[in-house]
Amino acid sequence: MTNASTTISADLQTALTERGIEPHAWSALQNLYPGAQPESMLMVVDYCKARKLDPLKKPVHIVPMYVEDKKTGAKGMRDVVMPGIYEYRTTAFRTGDYAGQDEPVFGPSVEFQGITVPEWCRITVYRIIQGEKCAFSNTAFYREEYATRGRNDDHPNAMWAKRCHGQLAKVAEAGALRKAFPNELGGDMTAEEMTGKIIDVTGESYADDQKPSAAAKLNAALDSGRANEATEPQDPGITVEDLISDAEMSIAMAETSDDIKKIGERIKTFPKEARDALRSAWKKRQETIAAGGKE
Repeated sequence: MTNASTTISADLQTALTERGIEPHAWSALQNLYPGAQPESMLMVVDYCKARKLDPLKKPVHIVPMYVEDKKTGAKGMRDVVMPGIYEYRTTAFRTGDYAGQDEPVFGPSVEFQGITVPEWCRITVYRIIQGEKCAFSNTAFYREEYATRGRNDDHPNAMWAKRCHGQLAKVAEAGALRKAFPNELGGDMTAEEMTGKIIDVTGESYADDQKPSAAAKLNAALDSGRANEATEPQDPGITVEDLISDAEMSIAMAETSDDIKKIGERIKTFPKEARDALRSAWKKRQETIAAGGKE
């Protein structure tokens, strides 16, 4: 990877100095959030500082979200820093009251959009309250929580199709932890829960039936002929599933050709396995746009 100290602007260097971030740490963050804008990465640093978290453990995600003001009609893409399930677990553990959780309990398998998925998942977490072990359960339903491929395609995206049990379990666990630790976690939703949602500036969030394709935009990079080579080794702590999940969240909310280009540049650095996993859905979105779909 190019040494960050040789490529960053004077303004960014000032921001890094003010935050006490060394060049090697900034370079590590660039590996954790490939393709992210420096301003968004600084938001991660500030968020983690406020929450007393280590940003190099990637407790949060940078999620491009479609933000809409219902009163004025103003809308557009904005990077939003959102906690991941890792932060929820860390925050709960730090209280000293977290007493573990049961294994996920899944409902019956059902056919949905051409695949077999669990109808629901229930997670129970435990907290010690005045010396007693108290249970807090939450049930998440697949049909209500899954992320779609795109605005005109309500099939589950690649991650929710491939890891239907794992993704649903994360959402159920997040809800259970909020019930058990309301003061510590508040009303913040996790990135896993917010994939494919629109944020209203009034504070509401709702399912996005207008969002672009989740993996549709990656084939611009893949079909360019340059995506057959991984240009950068990924940080060993980041799995291929992490990369795919983050990319899908970004792609799902992209709105313009510029968004597509930026995401495509990011994907060029991914391992071949991740690029291959995203190719089909990306192609579908590309064809939609070519046919006159909204950019």
